[in-house]
Amino acid sequence: GIAPSARRAGAGQEAVRQLIAWTITQGARSVRAEVKPGNAASFGLLERLGFAVEQTRAGYVVLRWISP
Repeated sequence: GIAPSARRAGAGQEAVRQLIAWTITQGARSVRAEVKPGNAASFGLLERLGFAVEQTRAGYVVLRWISP
């Protein structure tokens, strides 16, 4: 999560970008995220960064980013 005072300032986007970059250096080829359906801000952020909906389960939308 991102502290309320840091929201809408790009901190979440940068955090996800850095996470993706780090996972690539570790040999990962995909990253999975789970978001509650009502969390439009997180859902939109992940979609803008290239995540795609994979499934919905147990009250969460599961998105996956796959390395190009």
